[in-house]
Formats: sequence, C-alpha cells, structure tokens
Amino acid sequence: MRGRSHGCSFRASHQNWQCWDSRVRTLNLIPKLASQVTRRLTTPSPVKPPTPTTMAFLRTSIAVAAASAALLTVVPAQTMLGGWTEATVTETEVNLLVQATSDASNYAPDVTTAICLIAIEGLWTQVVAGTNYKYQVAGCPVNDASGLGACVDRECAKSNYDVVIFSQPWTNTVQVTSVAQHS
Repeated sequence: MRGRSHGCSFRASHQNWQCWDSRVRTLNLIPKLASQVTRRLTTPSPVKPPTPTTMAFLRTSIAVAAASAALLTVVPAQTMLGGWTEATVTETEVNLLVQATSDASNYAPDVTTAICLIAIEGLWTQVVAGTNYKYQVAGCPVNDASGLGACVDRECAKSNYDVVIFSQPWTNTVQVTSVAQHS
C-alpha cells in the first residue's frame, strides 16, 4: 500500500476487501460483501441470442464509440502541444544541461547572464520543432566562459535560475536560449 494514494485489494487470508485512501484511514469491507461480489462475477446468467435489429444497433453504437474515443485521444494532445510538462531528471537530461551550458558557443546571442551550476531543482519540457527543456537550477554568476558548467567554487553567491535549452537531435542543435534569475 505504500506509495499509492488509494486503491483496493482482496485479502484472501481474511476473506475481505481492504481499501485505502491517503486522505482517510484504511477501510475494511465486510466478508459478506466480498462473497456477494464473487458470487455475482461467477454465476452465469441465461443469454438470449441477439436479433438482427439489435446487431445493427450494436454495430452502429460500437462505430460511434470508436470514433468518439479516437477524437478524445486526439483533442488532449492538441491542447497540450506547446505546453510545459513537468519531467523527471535523468542522466540524459543532466548531460544535456552540462553539455549545453559548458560551452559559450551554445548560448543564443541575446543571453547575457552566465552562470555555473550547483544543483538541478526541477525540470519541465515543451514539445516544439524539437524540445525545450526548462531547468530550475541553483547556480552562481560567472564573469567569463572559463567559469561555465559545474561550479568549481561551491561557496559562491548562489541564486536560483531558470535555464531554457532548445534541443533538436536530428539536426544536432543544442542552444541555451534563456538564463533568468528568480526574484
């Protein structure tokens, strides 16, 4: 049950269902309810063969349901296009950040803030004609390109920054497009 906010499981040893919700205490459902549920699931019921009219109705209903499901899967993807999504930081994203921020030639001309990196505190991605990565980092300002990348002096004047990197792997493009200090 740890790590899950809610759910139910059947405990065979107690012949009951145990449900939990992180907002309330554990709920035990009585064994009688469990046996009723089990009986309903295992007791066969007589089924009459469908008529041709029923079959036509079912085919039409299934076609409409399938078309609706297809539309529902397309609509959320379209509304999310261009939106920022929180992401898990993996070794790949760490390597991208270090590679991009360590080389002054990767910085867009309008980026005037130069920092070294101490820690990654968050990551969001945005799908465009490639991927934008917005890293929330702890870092320190540096005076020249020799200080870029990981901070050598970790006792520097640390601040929080958003670093946005554009990546387009199929064209080998990696560019730091923004470095902004949090206020």
